[in-house]
Amino acid sequence: MPENKIKNMLSLAAFIAVVALIFISTPSMAANNTLTVSAQVLNKTGCVFTSPTTPMNFGNIDPSLNTNALATANIVVRCNGNVGTTRFQIARDAGQNVLTNNLRMKHATTATAFLPYSLNLAGAAWNTGLVITATINNNTNFNFNLGGTVLPADYRPALMGDYTDNVVMTITP
Repeated sequence: MPENKIKNMLSLAAFIAVVALIFISTPSMAANNTLTVSAQVLNKTGCVFTSPTTPMNFGNIDPSLNTNALATANIVVRCNGNVGTTRFQIARDAGQNVLTNNLRMKHATTATAFLPYSLNLAGAAWNTGLVITATINNNTNFNFNLGGTVLPADYRPALMGDYTDNVVMTITP
């Protein structure tokens, strides 16, 4: 190999070694930056009834009596969310056997026999279309006491037997 070529190669190797030494021994000229990553998960509020069905049983009604037949049901609501409180509404439909906004239970075997009744919440009539609004703490149960009444004027002439109705309640959000 010619001597000039060897000198050039040695010079190039020395140059590369010097440049590498400068980069290794010189403090970095790069700047640091911190990326702050964040997110906010919105309240996952969703209110539900803790049971898909709620029984209200008037039991045995004696037509020889002259007092209102009363029944109660406990409706439990829970609003799930990660903070604070939730405002919700409960509405009810007119049941399966309504007649001019009057709730009625239907006889088990006689399709034309009905027994009128009414619902109340905390002593106030809960009529079709009336929406109950409340605010509760998230992730806690809230109890509603629902009352039912059958008047003597309605059960005295009623046909003997079992009567039922289904009222659908809807909660939002």
